[in-house]
Amino acid sequence: MRGFLIKQVFMIMNKRMHYADLIKKLISCENRVQLSDVVKEINEFNKNYFITQNSEEFKKFETLLGLMKIKLRHKHGITESKNYLISENQFKLIVETDRHFNIVAKYLDTQDWKPWDIGDGEFDVADGDFGRNLLRFRIQWSSTMPDLSFNVLYIEDSLVSKIMNMFNMTANQSVLSILNWFNKKYDYNLTINDYESANSNDAWDEEDNYYED
Repeated sequence: MRGFLIKQVFMIMNKRMHYADLIKKLISCENRVQLSDVVKEINEFNKNYFITQNSEEFKKFETLLGLMKIKLRHKHGITESKNYLISENQFKLIVETDRHFNIVAKYLDTQDWKPWDIGDGEFDVADGDFGRNLLRFRIQWSSTMPDLSFNVLYIEDSLVSKIMNMFNMTANQSVLSILNWFNKKYDYNLTINDYESANSNDAWDEEDNYYED
């Protein structure tokens, strides 16, 4: 779908532009009120783009935020206001969420996963040597833009439901926690936009890996 491809490209471009704008705003803060407002925008950015503690964006935000706190504290000779402290606590919620995801990752690491290489950089991950393929990593190519491809991770609904029930998560949190574990284990940087739902009852067409107009 050409429209889908264009949407994905614009989403990536918008993320980069928004991120650069926030960095500029952060280092340009002249007082605690401005910093508090920027932190709120950073929280919203992290939420919208599912930024986790391990991401480069988060680490840079965290480093610059710490430096700006020191700069403004020395500049004004006073401690942060209550409003700023509330904003900082909101920022730290991202860290707490990531820690919760790490608990899920530790559980998934204990499972007997069996990866199956199917060629061309694609692979499945099964629940043991004779289990179902619960994860399917695919590279999807555009039918209208030959050099454009996207990584996609198909996650079985049964795995998402299992994580939801075991760790009292929402469906979205469950998917994000699985993506977080998959990225660390197999060295990828997939986001929620790269996720597709899969049902073991559905037929799986190995040739169906192209976006059509």
